[in-house]
Amino acid sequence: MSFSALRSIIRNMSKQIVLGVTGSIADYKAVDLASQLTKAGWVVDVVLTADAQQFITPLAFKTLTRRPVVTDLYAEDEGWKPTHIRLADEADLLLIAPATANNLAKLASGLANDALTCIALALNPNAKVLIAPAMNGKMWLHPATQANVKVLEGRGAEFIGPEEGMLSCGYEGIGRLWNVEQIAEKASDLLLAASDWCDEIVRTIGRLFSSALATIGTGRWSTPPAVFFSVAACGTQLWFAG
Repeated sequence: MSFSALRSIIRNMSKQIVLGVTGSIADYKAVDLASQLTKAGWVVDVVLTADAQQFITPLAFKTLTRRPVVTDLYAEDEGWKPTHIRLADEADLLLIAPATANNLAKLASGLANDALTCIALALNPNAKVLIAPAMNGKMWLHPATQANVKVLEGRGAEFIGPEEGMLSCGYEGIGRLWNVEQIAEKASDLLLAASDWCDEIVRTIGRLFSSALATIGTGRWSTPPAVFFSVAACGTQLWFAG
């Protein structure tokens, strides 16, 4: 196994998250979430619903993720494939945070009237789905919302939260967006569990060094140029000194 092969593995192992943000007072926390996921090494594409844009602008997400932000179903980037279909094809994880009661109802019913719900409906079957709800406690506990949660869980979606605390509507109880750090950690866990590329790195390193040791044994030692790899999402740092 060559060093070019190792570089190829590392270059292609970045997983892609589609972060859907719906209309909630908790939307400002989604900016921190996007930042944390990007720092962890994931590729993050943010999709803002029209309601979300009443609370927050795309600029913060664009700056922190260094990626375009999708704000409209019909706002296409370059290329022939519609943006929502491309993201649905490429996503390894669809993370919706915060998710409103309205969004849960749309997802459960299969409605597709904006970019986010179209992505959810066209999502490739290998992608994981993680939902972090945020809403009034009575809305969360309503039988209709709980039924929608059951439907989505039955389709494989995972939920994190909501948690209890003081709500923006003045009530105290369940409905707050889950801790952002824990949402980011859960998202990373889902991506790592669905991939064996960390193990592939270790196996590749072993093959490289085995080959190097064999070369030393025959007296034909040749060192490669210095190479440094850092993969935050995998928690791996590799250093080869020539």
